[in-house]
Amino acid sequence: AALTLGVALMAACAAVYTTCGVGLARIFSDDEAVVQLAGTLITIAGIYQISDLVQSVSLGGLRGLLDNRVPMIANAICYWALSLPTVYALTVMAGWGAVGVWVGYLPWMALTGLFFLRRFLRLTR
Repeated sequence: AALTLGVALMAACAAVYTTCGVGLARIFSDDEAVVQLAGTLITIAGIYQISDLVQSVSLGGLRGLLDNRVPMIANAICYWALSLPTVYALTVMAGWGAVGVWVGYLPWMALTGLFFLRRFLRLTR
C-alpha cells in the first residue's frame, strides 16, 4: 500500500518537476544562467522521483524484515563502485558539471530500487 500510494504521489511530483522545471526556477532567480541550470536539474530530479521512492520504500521494508546485510552490500556496490565512477566520468571527464552528478546517479538508484523491490516481494511471498 505504501509503495502504491508513494508511486502515485511521486508520479504527480515528477509530472510537475519535468514540465515546470524552468518555471519553478524562475520563482527563485532572475539570473538566466541559474534558471536554465536549475530548470534542467529540477527536470532530472523529476525523472528520478519514482526510482528514489521505490528504492526508499523497498529498503525500509527489507529493514523491517531484518534483511540488512544484502541491501548494505548492494548499496555499497551500486553507489560506491558503480555510481561514483559514473558520476566522475560524466561530471569531470565529459564536462557535464552538476548535470553529470544527477544523470550519473540515476541508473544506479533505479537498479537498487528494482533489486530491493524484487527482494522484498520474494521474501514476503
